[in-house]
Amino acid sequence: MVVPFFMSELGYTRRQTAHALSMMAVADIAARVILPPILDRLPYSRRSSLMFGCVFVALSRSLLAEQTSWGPLLGCLLVHGFFRGMTLINFPLVISEYATLDKFPAALGLSMVSKGCFIVILGPLVGYIRDVTNSYPICIHTQSLMIMSCVVAWGIEYLLNYRNKKKCQAQKRIKTNPV
Repeated sequence: MVVPFFMSELGYTRRQTAHALSMMAVADIAARVILPPILDRLPYSRRSSLMFGCVFVALSRSLLAEQTSWGPLLGCLLVHGFFRGMTLINFPLVISEYATLDKFPAALGLSMVSKGCFIVILGPLVGYIRDVTNSYPICIHTQSLMIMSCVVAWGIEYLLNYRNKKKCQAQKRIKTNPV
């Protein structure tokens, strides 16, 4: 929701802003149509795809915050829209990888409520940062940092799970092959 204000501050008209946001929405829809059959055939988990998408959403948002001319700005919005679509299609599928079918509705509902709580809590913080700094780019970079904090947390969890898996495999080898 910050992008229209950012573009207005750069001097773009409402018509130009609407055009740019429409192009971003087209890229979002294109990703939602194109990516599911492709991602189904790849050997990666939906969580990995979500992490990949989040990284590129954060990067494209930060690049967007540094643009002032129309072409690069529109390019960043297109990339952002595409990867935003990628993250939005993977989000419920990640939950389905971890929740059983009978618990999926509750897990998805809990996830949506949690997301709403985070928005209510962190939204004013982002607005406060914008008001204090008087800078939309800093506000957008802050949002990118929030996205990347999730990716870092998932990365740490992945590394810990990988280490524990290796440790368990080593213990099984020792038990099955005593010296």
